[in-house]
Amino acid sequence: MSARDQRLARTICLVCVSYLMSNLPKIALKWSQNEHGYPTLTAVFENVFLLQFTVNFVIYAASNKQYREAYLLLLRLRDLRNRGASVEPTPNLTVPSVRG
Repeated sequence: MSARDQRLARTICLVCVSYLMSNLPKIALKWSQNEHGYPTLTAVFENVFLLQFTVNFVIYAASNKQYREAYLLLLRLRDLRNRGASVEPTPNLTVPSVRG
């Protein structure tokens, strides 16, 4: 297995674990609820469920060089626009082409 395949497998495992950690509490609570429910616990687990989308963003940014470069470019462009500077594209950032 190549180093690239190992990184990809690690990323997929992290995404799957984060998905399970954010969804299993919500599912378990739904299965165990009686007629009165647990509104506070339900609200906490709903927020944990929504947190998975932020966690996925961080996982991808940490594990892929192209994502990191794109995020940094986006943040730099945003910062420059807020300062009122003219924004020129970065010449060394390449967009991968999809070939069928």
